[in-house]
Formats: sequence, C-alpha cells, structure tokens
Amino acid sequence: MELKLMSKLTVSQQALIELKRKHEKEISEMISKLEKEKSDSLTAIHNSLQAEKQVAFNEAVTKLSQDKDKVIEDLRAKEKDLLEQLSTDQETILKLNEEKSKLEDIKTRAMSHLSDKEREYNAARRQLEDDLALTRQQLSQYQSQLQAMSTISVPSVMEISQIEDSSRIASLEDELKSKSEKIAELQQKMMEISMTTSTRHIAEDKVSITSCNVGDLALFCLDDRHDQYVVFTIGSTLHFLHTDCQDTLGLKPNPGETKKSWVLAEITEKEYCQAKKPQNRFKVPVGTKFYRVKAKPWRPESGARGTSSTAST
Repeated sequence: MELKLMSKLTVSQQALIELKRKHEKEISEMISKLEKEKSDSLTAIHNSLQAEKQVAFNEAVTKLSQDKDKVIEDLRAKEKDLLEQLSTDQETILKLNEEKSKLEDIKTRAMSHLSDKEREYNAARRQLEDDLALTRQQLSQYQSQLQAMSTISVPSVMEISQIEDSSRIASLEDELKSKSEKIAELQQKMMEISMTTSTRHIAEDKVSITSCNVGDLALFCLDDRHDQYVVFTIGSTLHFLHTDCQDTLGLKPNPGETKKSWVLAEITEKEYCQAKKPQNRFKVPVGTKFYRVKAKPWRPESGARGTSSTAST
C-alpha cells in the first residue's frame, strides 16, 4: 500500500515537473516574442523619428536657402538703386559745376565789360564837360559882345554903317542860338550816357547784373544777413525774391536739407517797398527802400514779360 502511494507521488511529482518545465518554456517563448516585438517597435519608432527629423531638417534648409536668396536679391536691388542714384548725383554735380563755371565766366565777362563801359563813359563825360565849358565860355564872350554893342553911344554907332551893324547883330544872334542848341545837345548826351551806364542791360550776356527789370534773367543768391534770396547786381538797391516764388523755383528745402545757395530765374514782377517796422522779415533798418520781385524758372529763348506794381512793407 505504501509502495503504491509512493509510486503515485513520484508520478505526480514527475508530472508537475514536466508541467512546470512546459510552462517555463512557454513563458520563455512569450518573453522572447515580447522582447522581439518591443525591439521591432523601438526600431520602427526610431526609423520614424529619423525620417521626421530628416524631413524637418530638409524643410528648414530649404526655407533658409529661400530666405538667403531673397536677402541676396533685395541687396542686389538696393545696390542697383544706389548705383543709379550715385550716377544721377554725379551727373547733377557735373552739371552744377558746369553751370557754376559758366556763371563765373559770365560774371567775369560782365565785370570786364562794365569796367570798359565805365572807362568809356568817364572819358566821354570828361570830353563833354570840356566841350560844354568851352561852349559856355564862348557863349559868355558873345553875350558880352552883344551887351557891349547895345551900350555903345549914339555917335559911335552912327560911325558904323547901318547894314554892317544889322548884319553883325544877326550873325551874333545866330551863333548864340547855335551855341545854346549845342549846349542842350551836349547835356542830353551826358544824361543818356549816365543812364546807359547805370541801367542798361548788357546785351552780350544773358544774366543781367547791371539792372533788375521785368524780363531780365537774374541770379538769385542766398544772403545769410537777411535770410532771403537777393538778386546779384552791382547796384546799391536790394532786390528780394518774393516768398511765394520759392516753391516754384525749387528753393524750399525738405526736412533735413540745406537751402540752395543760388538759382537762375526770369523776373516777372517788380514791387517797390519801404521798411516801416524795426522788426521785419528782410532784416533791414526802418526807412530802407528796396524792391520785392517775383520770378519764374528760366527757360532759354523765353521772352515773357510781367507787370510792375508799387507797395509798402
């Protein structure tokens, strides 16, 4: 009985051992399978992450390349604009230098011409003054002779024949009339010469520096003392540019820019003024007489004329 029981226990133990081994084998196989699945999943996830990283990297590189190309294009466009602006500025500077050279040449020739005219005027005036003095002296002599003849006593007059007396008196009167006419003519010539040297436009030059009349081409220069644009002229009277014309002539600077130092313009209006207040825009003393002129941009062969008016400031 005991042997049978022992035999059954042994069989049961062996069965349990086999069952245990079987379960352990199954567990081992399941663990291996799970580890393989885990490894495959990790590999798949890793590959997916690598692919996403590569895509993101490629997109970033593409965007960066596009941004770089855009920046390069913008810089090239700016460089082109700057080069064009530089070329324009250089042409403007060259043109201004040429105009400056022309104006300096005009000024030099005008001053030389004016100097020659003044010398001619002084010589002509001296000659006319000498002729006038001589004529007056001769006239005085003739008048003395006529006066002496009119006071001669009757007996002395009777000694001269009536015909000779009448003829001599008529001759003296004719000479006196001729000398008077010559004096008037010389005085008129002196007046014309004086007016010519002070007011007549120099025909050989385009820019007028001896006069400032409607239709003249004038050089307006910025005068810091008056903070106004003044006509360049050799005369003593000031001619200020009307403020209404500054915009038309391009003399109003933009913010941050400096005022232009000069401009050529054609005078269209001329207005006589006199300062009545100590504080005035032209910064001149009370009682100063001057002109305020309007002008338009100068165009060659322009012959338009304006009007002249009178006012007080």
